[in-house]
Amino acid sequence: NNARQLHGGDLKKAITEQLKKNGYKLTSKKSRGGWTDHFIFTFKVSLNEFKTFKNINDYIEQNFTEYNRYKEYNYSDDEILQFNSVKVGDIKKLNQYYIKECTYISDDLKEKMVKANEIIQSFNYDHSDIMTDYFDVGFYYDINLQVV
Repeated sequence: NNARQLHGGDLKKAITEQLKKNGYKLTSKKSRGGWTDHFIFTFKVSLNEFKTFKNINDYIEQNFTEYNRYKEYNYSDDEILQFNSVKVGDIKKLNQYYIKECTYISDDLKEKMVKANEIIQSFNYDHSDIMTDYFDVGFYYDINLQVV
């Protein structure tokens, strides 16, 4: 893969172009600093791709385990609903390691984001060795979802 020879802005551009060829609408930017490139990919998604909760009972029914986690940290029901509600213009971080477990997006969007993550990863490498605390990756990245 010739893309593994790319770095910085050229690598970001190549990844972004490949994602756009696959129908994704997004913006991308390169973070400053650090020895290893770090990119931020912000995907444009519609409001109807997010789950909505009418009230706290509706939320608990769909996310019982996550609700209990919030309660362990003494969040109120109102705060929990606020954390898990979205409106046009919001940007939500999506953990690329747990896309399938994400509770606030539709199953259809989960599938799309898993595929997008695979495209991004196809440009990366990981020669890290956790046992020796050695990290060697082509780049780090974040995935955001912007509600449009």
